[in-house]
Amino acid sequence: MKYLILLLLIPVATFGQQPDTARLYLTLNNQLTTHRNDLECNFNAKLSKSYVLTYDCYNTRHQLVKQLNRKPRLYDYTYSALTRPYFKMMPNSITDTYLIGDLKNGKPYNGFFIYPGTNIWLIFDFYQNGKRSFQVFNDLLPASRVKDTENSFTAISKKNTFVNGRLQSGIEVTPVTVKKGIVDIVRKVDKYQTVGYTLTMYSKNNPENLEIKLVKSGYQLACMGKNSIDITYSKIGKKIVFYDWKGRKVSKPKHPDNDIYSVALEKLAEVLKFKSVDADALKRFVREQW
Repeated sequence: MKYLILLLLIPVATFGQQPDTARLYLTLNNQLTTHRNDLECNFNAKLSKSYVLTYDCYNTRHQLVKQLNRKPRLYDYTYSALTRPYFKMMPNSITDTYLIGDLKNGKPYNGFFIYPGTNIWLIFDFYQNGKRSFQVFNDLLPASRVKDTENSFTAISKKNTFVNGRLQSGIEVTPVTVKKGIVDIVRKVDKYQTVGYTLTMYSKNNPENLEIKLVKSGYQLACMGKNSIDITYSKIGKKIVFYDWKGRKVSKPKHPDNDIYSVALEKLAEVLKFKSVDADALKRFVREQW
């Protein structure tokens, strides 16, 4: 139920973003103010998501020179000497926290920039001298953070690390456009290896996560708070075992017609092939189902 509550809030936080009409300005040393100053910041509704308000900041020659993101809350490990100049805490009537990104020739150069390549997940790129150094993101999966909705969606507590541009640990998100809702495919990585996927899905007020964990002999699939499925492969073929929401082994369960995610999980179990799952295969599956 906690997972369900969390995901029910996602469309409100992500797609119900209200335009910000405040006239905001930045000084050249990144101080935010409502008084006319060096840089004028215009609200960017397309990039804003999950309670975070994103702005494009222009100089007097109308050149885009900075990105401003209001309200994200970074955890302590991101307050390094490297990131501190780009993370501001100013409890006042304007905002509590904000992130700054400096552009050079219209492209990210130093600091934090909101990552546009997701439907649901809130991710920030951190750049150093024009190159992405790492990402930080809001982890949607823990259920314990549903007590305070805005804090839940703006807490930036996880980090993606890259080595020579390759994801070493963290997540990689692939957005999917579907007719019946929104989907992000989340690839989980540890020590460069894919360890599983999550399909973060929302369709017609029925939000759900479908979990795919890679194990030595096959897959473990789970529909949050509902059923789960173990798939094992051997020389004699593929074996599928069903479990109910309490983890008890059952025969193939019957679902009401509106339980689209449990049905989808079973369809996924049928089409998965040993060691062949990847984001492209999951994208095709999602588009076929939705």
